[in-house]
Amino acid sequence: MLFTEFNMEDALEVRGEEKFEEGMEKGIQVLIQAFKKLGRSREEAQKELEESYALNREEAEKYVIQFWQ
Repeated sequence: MLFTEFNMEDALEVRGEEKFEEGMEKGIQVLIQAFKKLGRSREEAQKELEESYALNREEAEKYVIQFWQ
């Protein structure tokens, strides 16, 4: 049988990581929407994501597809 010890410190660390990821995704969404509103291209937004968020081409493209509304 496997026993897992509940550790509040670990739980808080995981929660913090989740919030960080949520915040990063929100920032990516805002950047993409700003590029669109300013008349910039999808390719420019993707390149900026790659540089500013250290994403590879596939990750950046996924976000542009998701948030370019």
